[in-house]
Amino acid sequence: MNLTIGQRQQIEEILVTICEQLEVSNTQYEDAKQKYGAVAKWLIVPGTSLYQYSTNIHPQGSILLQTTVKPLGRDEFDVDLVCKLNISKGTSHAQVKEMVGARLRESKDYSEMLEPKNRCWRLNYAGAFHMDILPAIPDTVRGGTNILIPDSELKEWQESNPIGYAKWFEDCTKTARVLIFENMKKASVENLPANDSLVKTPLQRVVQLLKRNRDIVFSKDKDNAPISIIITTLAARAYRGEIDLYKTIFNVISGMPAGIQIENGVPKVKNPTHEEENFADKWEQDASLQKTFFSWLENFKRDLAALPIGQGVQAVKDALAPMFGAKFMEQVFERYAQKIENQRQANRLHVSPTTGLLGAVGIKVPKNTFYGD
Repeated sequence: MNLTIGQRQQIEEILVTICEQLEVSNTQYEDAKQKYGAVAKWLIVPGTSLYQYSTNIHPQGSILLQTTVKPLGRDEFDVDLVCKLNISKGTSHAQVKEMVGARLRESKDYSEMLEPKNRCWRLNYAGAFHMDILPAIPDTVRGGTNILIPDSELKEWQESNPIGYAKWFEDCTKTARVLIFENMKKASVENLPANDSLVKTPLQRVVQLLKRNRDIVFSKDKDNAPISIIITTLAARAYRGEIDLYKTIFNVISGMPAGIQIENGVPKVKNPTHEEENFADKWEQDASLQKTFFSWLENFKRDLAALPIGQGVQAVKDALAPMFGAKFMEQVFERYAQKIENQRQANRLHVSPTTGLLGAVGIKVPKNTFYGD
């Protein structure tokens, strides 16, 4: 679809607003941050069982990558952290996992909310979030930031490198991050971040949009939903440093299949920091998962390309509702309308009513505050 400059700017702003609304609230983030710090301190109190192993605690997953997505309904968002003990591989995976669990059980509060999982210990903060604590030891064979994590089902160590993966993902965004930050400086953007690492890139936004659509589409079929690590890895591999979000979405989705390698008939999405690890190992066991992934990806691209741009705000909102959730899109457009009003008041807005996305319909600016903030 050929869009005018005004239309492209507006659809881009709506997509950015969707991503902003997907972020956990500042209150939720600060609460999780405080509890993360408390757990970390508890695990390494001097003189306690884990202190002697020079235990290192660090976050992993979407929190580290800045691709968090607010969960649907009453689902709780998750905070993942690694608890690495500097201990030899001679200690069994079961022993290491139990050592971390035992320390957590020494706290009355943590003991009451503790749940064992296959590879980690989960702390359930009812109605707020859950924290997955992943025991680990250094991978002395591969070195660097590589670690070994326990797997109760396989009864053996599994290789991982969450810090290395986060560094790889950040490197994929480096070019765009510098360009965006420089453009912000030239435009004299208010509240400019202290450094470009705090700038959210189109790649991170695309991952958020895909994950949210995945959650909507597979809300009643979670077993077949594409997993986040596959979405994130393929999107990062397909990203070419674009800074236009609308363009990035189509380029990334079109390029994602190329990141899947076929070896001896087996589809693989390799861990970029450890190529022996295949994130898509379940695709070999169930071929329908790969077909479902491709179908979902194409449907997302088709639905986005078919947005009734130029037919008014209600038409666009109605088209986005099944992609991201009807109630959620109401919240998004309230937030977007408030942005428009703020820009008007600052005398920074000029949109032609005949060529812009909103057409002659316009937006009614709500007087109430945003839901979910």
